[in-house]
Amino acid sequence: MSKIKAALSNVPDANYIDVTVTIESVSSNEIERLTAEAIKAEKAVEKNITDSPASAGILARIDELREQTKNDQHTVRITRAPGDVWTDIVSAHLPRKDNVLDKAYGFNMDAVCRAAAAYGALEIDGDETASIDLETFTGLLKAISGFDASKIVDAAFTLNIYGPKVRSEALGKAFGVAANSELN
Repeated sequence: MSKIKAALSNVPDANYIDVTVTIESVSSNEIERLTAEAIKAEKAVEKNITDSPASAGILARIDELREQTKNDQHTVRITRAPGDVWTDIVSAHLPRKDNVLDKAYGFNMDAVCRAAAAYGALEIDGDETASIDLETFTGLLKAISGFDASKIVDAAFTLNIYGPKVRSEALGKAFGVAANSELN
């Protein structure tokens, strides 16, 4: 048996990173508004402008809304794209002209990582998992904050670029050979 065939028999299940994101809702926006209102009410009490703490009612309403927003948080499992899928994604996304990072890698880093994240993305709900189709994934990216979208892109980067690069370099050092092959 060839070394490659033997190694393929030991390939683990896909690597993944679970990312928790929050889908913005009317409730979450209302919580922000009411929180600001509660702070104003407390400041008015501190300055002796009023002696009735209106913030108590506001805080109770915030608690009700927080209960409703529990359904706004979702866990998305981002998996490592297989090599053939990764190379197809990379070839479809040319580097942007004036982007230093794209020039260094030779492809549009943001577009590639978003596409890789969409490939094989799963919704995790307790012990249940469900595939996320491309249309739903695209809608998800539009409904979450930039912070949460960055967590998804970072997970795809870690799984498909950073992690494999670190492993390759570590193996190269361990065996005293260069991590990257060169053509002679």
